[in-house]
Amino acid sequence: MDELEGIGHYQFKGDLGTGAFSTVKLALDHSKKRLVACKVIEKKAISTPSLKAKFESEIRILQQLSHPNIVQLYDLLKDDDRIYIIMEFCSGGELFEHILEREHLTEAEAKPMIKEILSGLKFVHSFGIAHRDLKPENLLFGDDGEIKISDFGFSRFVDQNGLAQTPCGSPCYAAPEVISGRPYDARKSDIWSTGVVAYAMLTGKLPWTQRNQNALFDQIRKGNFVIPNFLSPLCQDFLATLMEVSDKKRPSAEDALNHPWIANAPCYGQDNRQMRRSSHACISLQQVDKFFEDNKNISNSKNSTQTSISDEGENQYRVRAMCRCASDPPPLHSQNTQAHGMSAGMMNSRASNQVQKKYEIVMPEKMKKMSPQKKMQMRKPSAPKNHLPPLPINSQGQQHQIAPPTKPSMPSPRRK
Repeated sequence: MDELEGIGHYQFKGDLGTGAFSTVKLALDHSKKRLVACKVIEKKAISTPSLKAKFESEIRILQQLSHPNIVQLYDLLKDDDRIYIIMEFCSGGELFEHILEREHLTEAEAKPMIKEILSGLKFVHSFGIAHRDLKPENLLFGDDGEIKISDFGFSRFVDQNGLAQTPCGSPCYAAPEVISGRPYDARKSDIWSTGVVAYAMLTGKLPWTQRNQNALFDQIRKGNFVIPNFLSPLCQDFLATLMEVSDKKRPSAEDALNHPWIANAPCYGQDNRQMRRSSHACISLQQVDKFFEDNKNISNSKNSTQTSISDEGENQYRVRAMCRCASDPPPLHSQNTQAHGMSAGMMNSRASNQVQKKYEIVMPEKMKKMSPQKKMQMRKPSAPKNHLPPLPINSQGQQHQIAPPTKPSMPSPRRK
């Protein structure tokens, strides 16, 4: 991709991540004096009718979702060769990186984050939309430490029963019904995925111990996982409730928010989020309609290349780092359609810090005024004193058994 200086009133300041046909750039919005993330997509990457439809569906979904716990879509632009998606810049990086740095979070630290995930999900589901790919890589930290859901590449509108048929998402976070091959309630599968994310936050590991795909899927279908007993009884019950094998018995996002373990938890940045939401107006439906009214502006190149934009190697690293497995199951989808997701997942804290240092970019005033203690808590938490052991396999095939209380030390995860 050629070196670009900017588009419109957006001045590019550096790359946050790259793919085969796209680049995520940090940009300065001169009109509003704020930093934004700009995903630059080559039009040839979405030249087929199916990819065009998928891209438009995701944009139209994002346009409706104005919520403090959802990464916001600000603007859409295009030229002869590229499309530019202007998104909210999440300076705190990915939840995935925070889990690796901390190895696990305390219940007090995790509660507000999980509550915000469920709050965002409740809002998404209220529009008849299911996310279908919730995982730590798609959960980002805003300026005040609040969690924001990103990457709606697999999202879709569902009927009143929430039914979907296509299995999609990441295998380790997929609900039993998703891998069963039958129609499933996609909103309830989002709740299961939230449970797996919460489990990873609280333990530093995924609940699955099997390495090959068939064994992994069998373990998921049976709900054969172990909840460690160093978690409080209410926390154990919360995880078991979200990861209930029967989707009919699984709670909605609203019901999960009323669980006694999480009902009274605070939310990070709650005093400032409404102000930011009103001051950062999102793109209008009229703007989106105008953007898509001339489909000829998107090239119909006959020589279109592969649809995947994401880095499969990076994705495999992420699964290995969380699962600590020697080999990993392949994605549920044969094609990685997540490639065109609007995720700011590549905007990890390390990349953003490097770009800020290189270009001497000043972060928003709220981050300046934040105390060092809060910055450490929200963005760069220190490692815990006690490391957690690998969880044993539940050989009895019973759901939600409690692990033995032993806690041998474990080395921190490292990149390979």
